[in-house]
Amino acid sequence: MRKIYIYPTLLALSLSIFSCTQDQLENSVSTNLENKATIINSSKGAVEGRILVKFNSQATGSLDAAASDTNNTTAATSSGITSVDHVLEQIDAERIERIFPLDKRREALTRQSSLHLWYAIYFDESRNLDEVARLLSSISDINKIEFSHTIQPIHDQERDHIGYYQNNTTFNSTRSNGGGFNDPMYSAQWGLSNDGTIIKQTMTAGADIKAEAAWSKCSGDPSIIVAVLDQGVMYDHPDLIDNIWVNEGEEIGAGTDADGNGYVDDKHGYNFVGNKGTILHGTGSHGTHVAGIVSAVNNNNEGISSIAGGSGNGDGVKIMICQITYGLPASLEEEAKAIKYAADNGATILQCSWGIASGAFDDDKEWSESHWSIEKEALDYFIKNAGSPSGVIDGGLAIFASGNEKASMVGYPSKYQKCISVTSVDGAYTPAIYTNYGIGADIAAPGGDRVYHARDDRGMILSTVPPSNNDGNKYGYMEGTSMACPMVSGVAALGLSYASKLKKHFKAEEFTRLLLESTTPIEPHLQGEKIVNYVDQDGNIVPRPMDLTKYQKKMGRGVANAEALLAAIDKNGTPMRIPNFTIKKGESISSNLADYFIGGSTKNFTIEVADQSIATATMDGSKLDITAIKLGTTTIKVKAEGVDQKILVIVNNSSSDNWL
Repeated sequence: MRKIYIYPTLLALSLSIFSCTQDQLENSVSTNLENKATIINSSKGAVEGRILVKFNSQATGSLDAAASDTNNTTAATSSGITSVDHVLEQIDAERIERIFPLDKRREALTRQSSLHLWYAIYFDESRNLDEVARLLSSISDINKIEFSHTIQPIHDQERDHIGYYQNNTTFNSTRSNGGGFNDPMYSAQWGLSNDGTIIKQTMTAGADIKAEAAWSKCSGDPSIIVAVLDQGVMYDHPDLIDNIWVNEGEEIGAGTDADGNGYVDDKHGYNFVGNKGTILHGTGSHGTHVAGIVSAVNNNNEGISSIAGGSGNGDGVKIMICQITYGLPASLEEEAKAIKYAADNGATILQCSWGIASGAFDDDKEWSESHWSIEKEALDYFIKNAGSPSGVIDGGLAIFASGNEKASMVGYPSKYQKCISVTSVDGAYTPAIYTNYGIGADIAAPGGDRVYHARDDRGMILSTVPPSNNDGNKYGYMEGTSMACPMVSGVAALGLSYASKLKKHFKAEEFTRLLLESTTPIEPHLQGEKIVNYVDQDGNIVPRPMDLTKYQKKMGRGVANAEALLAAIDKNGTPMRIPNFTIKKGESISSNLADYFIGGSTKNFTIEVADQSIATATMDGSKLDITAIKLGTTTIKVKAEGVDQKILVIVNNSSSDNWL
């Protein structure tokens, strides 16, 4: 079978897939005159016919009243604020709408984070953006004005390369899967376990993430959800379908919002570019490739193994699809919506193989206050509010590729101090020739380097892709920090899976510290020079020296190490605790107590309600049912074979529908 290469017209997002153009960064406006809103960024290169505004908190009542006035047929073009509505009339606004849709389950957190105050104003594209911003900036009820930019792809032909897996390619076929899995392509996956034999001349045994040793303890958990913000993922790929997140009750094409989260038909996630539940992957391979690295189904006698794909018994980590590109990349507000959606719908890890070009901003303040304010606020929301105080992790992990510009500084949002920035190494602990490094880098992982391995595809990362047009091949090689990033996301997901197995709880900051401290040291491998076999335009191999010393202490804390992370989890964390409950008078709530105890499904639970005039409770196996009787507060003591916990129960008159 001949070797096939394809070169997509859209960047195979294997770099930091997105970047703002230089034009968008020039002539930025930042005004904060008395009684004037701050104009965050420049209109140059911005989306026409749209502008983003953030209202002051004092405007909340008027905005809520306008939104709830169902009898007002002009509600879509009215804010309820006289001065704002006057400007809307002046510019013939088509509509004004809240950027982050109402999700009644999470509205309190949304308001605590002030994200409910972000609105998009739509008007005719012939209107001058700067003039609209000037009119709005004089309104005291508006705090920020931000032009909407799309995030442009970086073109890099080297990273565009995809080498499809060839079944007749010679590998070390005697190398078995250390997890005992039967996935036939595992012997090609040096990033998971590298014995140095795949490319003997250039690979180093041990330059991997130590997946096999970790699998002896855990291989995944379906309660852990990784949100892949990327191209669309081929959710019916045979090696992914069983590990794709399912939003129960939603159906693609039904035209309904079954769970009331503000999004229609979001069965497997949402297409934020197309504003619909239908996920589109087309021939775009990047999102599907990233998803397979994290959680392709293990032990299904199909294709590849993955870091946290389970053991073939329905126990793999779930992939939530947040599509932010399909032909056209997402706008700022679409990207921000995807980030918040992930937190609100159960994801605890944000997998982001994209970002802004390095050097665009000097620091967090310039990034957030002069250019991308809504992006930073959405990330802060995820990092703070993903997970649960009573679950495996309180808070979320935002993991970003550092970028593929060979720069000594990583790009944003990867550089943001609250995010985890991933650099890339090859199969010999050598920094990939394309990787960004230096200021902002947190951790390294295998991302492949075809150039270093003399343009041998096997030096890249093998994962799932949509079938190629000619022969239906569903697996291919790609390289980049885009591939290193899901390696780290997969290791983190495996760590959270193990914590779930042990019924342990972590704060996001604590878990991040363990992830970074449990790495394999890379500094011993960054000594002197190494010869890299570049290939010139005529196809000739040209050996060139690579100075490794310039990468010392600039690749992050070390290479991601799944074995060491799980060992650290053994020694850290606190026991999970049953959550407290707030219930409306006359209503009931259920909870499975087995979720909070090791071997909980086999334990004998007993309960004792302090004041049964306020609430009553019954047990059915491990299922706890609580019924609210009257207003007040009581406690329930839970005993499970010597382990005691006390639950606080608050009964009030609030209704989940009474969000205003």
